[in-house]
Amino acid sequence: MSIYYTGFYLNKVPTGFGFSTGLALINSGNSPIEYTIKISNTLLTGITNSDVLGGDVPDRTIFISDDLINSVSDDNSIVKTVNPNDSGVIFILHKPFSNYSLSPPNGKHTGHETATITVKSISSLAGSDDDIIIDVSGQRVFVQPQPKRIGKFYAVTDYLPNSQVNIQYNWSIIESENYLTGFRIETYKDASFTTLQSEDEYIIPKNTNVNDPLYGTYNSFSGQNYTYTLKNLEVSQNYFARISGLNANNSGAKTFATGFIIYNPVLDSTAYSGLTPSPGTNLKFEYRILNLNKISENETDFDLMNFLYENNNNSYDFTKYSGAIVNFFPKNNLQARYLASDTTKGAINFIVPNGKNFSFSTDATNIFKMQLEFENVSLRGFGGVGATVDASGQNVGCVFNLAKIPSQDGEKKINYHIYKDNDSSFLVGVGGGKSYAVQLTNNQSIPAIQIQGGKIDYVEERDIFG
Repeated sequence: MSIYYTGFYLNKVPTGFGFSTGLALINSGNSPIEYTIKISNTLLTGITNSDVLGGDVPDRTIFISDDLINSVSDDNSIVKTVNPNDSGVIFILHKPFSNYSLSPPNGKHTGHETATITVKSISSLAGSDDDIIIDVSGQRVFVQPQPKRIGKFYAVTDYLPNSQVNIQYNWSIIESENYLTGFRIETYKDASFTTLQSEDEYIIPKNTNVNDPLYGTYNSFSGQNYTYTLKNLEVSQNYFARISGLNANNSGAKTFATGFIIYNPVLDSTAYSGLTPSPGTNLKFEYRILNLNKISENETDFDLMNFLYENNNNSYDFTKYSGAIVNFFPKNNLQARYLASDTTKGAINFIVPNGKNFSFSTDATNIFKMQLEFENVSLRGFGGVGATVDASGQNVGCVFNLAKIPSQDGEKKINYHIYKDNDSSFLVGVGGGKSYAVQLTNNQSIPAIQIQGGKIDYVEERDIFG
C-alpha cells in the first residue's frame, strides 16, 4: 500500500479559449485494473457573484474527459479499465472563466482556478491501492500572446465562368496553443509587396455550444481547415500572397503562399510547415492547354466535342484554355479502330450541339489550337452508296467531321493540327459502284437485267510495300 499525492500547473490560457493535457494511467501489474477518476468542483480565486453575468460563480472550469471529441459532460467521474502492461489516457480540460458582468466592481482580472482529481483503483483480483490525489491549477489571463505561424497555406489559381480568374486560399493551424480570433490575408501585385490588390480579414466563427470554448476547441484549432476565395482577378497579372494570425492584441508572423493549379495538392514539408520563403509562388493565371488521353480499342462515330465536354466538368465553357491536345492510344498493344456508321459522320466528329455555345480563349495570335495525336490507331470513313438505275451513287464518308466553329470576338479562331505515327492509318470511305442494265440485242421483248452498283462499307488496310 502506498500514498500518492501530486499536483501540477496547467499552461496559462487566455479567456475565450481552451486547453487540454493528457493524464496517463499505466498498469504495470499482472491483472486488469479498473480506475475510477473523479474531479472536484473548481475553485475560482478572486471571483464573486457580483463579477458574474447572471450572478452565480460557476463551479466547473476544469474538467476531465475520456476524449477530445466529445469533450465536456456533466459527469464528474470516469471509469476506465486498463489491461496488464498497457495504459489508458484521460484528458484534463480547462476553459477559464470569462463570463464577467458588463461593469464588475473590480474589473476583469486574472486569477487561479483549481480542482482536485482523485484516482481510485481496483484490480480484477479484488486488490486495491490507495487513492491518487492530484491537485490541478490553471490560470486565466486576458493578454493574448502573439499568434504562431500559420501552416499549410497554399493557393489554387483557376478560371471559372462566373468569377473569371480566382484564387482559392487554403490554410490550417498546425501549432498547438495558438490563440486566434481570425486571419489577415494580403494579396499584392508584385513580389516586393508594395502594390496592394486586397487585404481581407477572415473572422473565426464563435462556438455556440456552451460546453466549448468561445474559439476553437480544447485542442486549440487542431484538424480545422479554412478556405477563402478572391474572384474577378486579371489574366496574366502577377499575384503574391501572405497570411498572418490575429487576436485581440496581436498579429502573428507572415506565411507566404505556395501556388498550385490543381485542387487538393500534396504539400511538401516546407509548404506544410508554413516556412515557404518570401515572396512565395507567383499566383498569376495564364490560359492553359487542356491535355487529355483517349484510350480505347473500338469507337464508332467518336464524339470529340462530348469527350472534351465531359473532361471539362460537363461544360462547354473552355475560356480558361487556349488549346487542347488529345492523345489517342489503343488500350492494349493491338491497333485501335475508329469507324463511321454512315456517310454523314466521320470516324472523329467535332460538332457543337444545337443550342450550345462553345466558348474558348486563344493564344497571342488569337488562335485556339486543337491538336490531335494518333498512335497505333486506324480511322476509317464509311463507304459510299452504290448507284441504281433510278438513282446516282452517294459520296463516300469522311475520316474527320470537323465543324467550323463561329469565330468569337471577331478574331478568335480554331486551328486543327493532326499528327499520326507510322502504325496509324487514315482510310477514307470508297465510292459506290456503277449500275448496269444488260439487254439481249436480238430480243428486245425481254426486259433488261438490272445490276445494282456495288458497295464496300470500309476500306481494309493493306501493306502495299509487302
